Amino acid sequence: MPCRLNLACVPCKAVATMKAMRVRGYGSELRLRGLDPPYDAVKQELATRFAGMDGATQRKAGRKFAREIGMFIRESDKSLH
Repeated sequence: MPCRLNLACVPCKAVATMKAMRVRGYGSELRLRGLDPPYDAVKQELATRFAGMDGATQRKAGRKFAREIGMFIRESDKSLH
């Protein structure tokens, strides 16, 4: 069974690097269009979303949120091809 973003694993490290490059690319694209990436808004949204949750609930909600982001990115990549 393949590992899930174990950064000691070379393929997983490559995937993580590509994802980080994509995020930086999105930020660059926004700046080219005269907009600032919404980093502060995202931090506030996450803080609000996870406030009052215990550690296990935060991790579960974080995984769900990451899946939603992954689905969005995959869908947006499809529209580019």
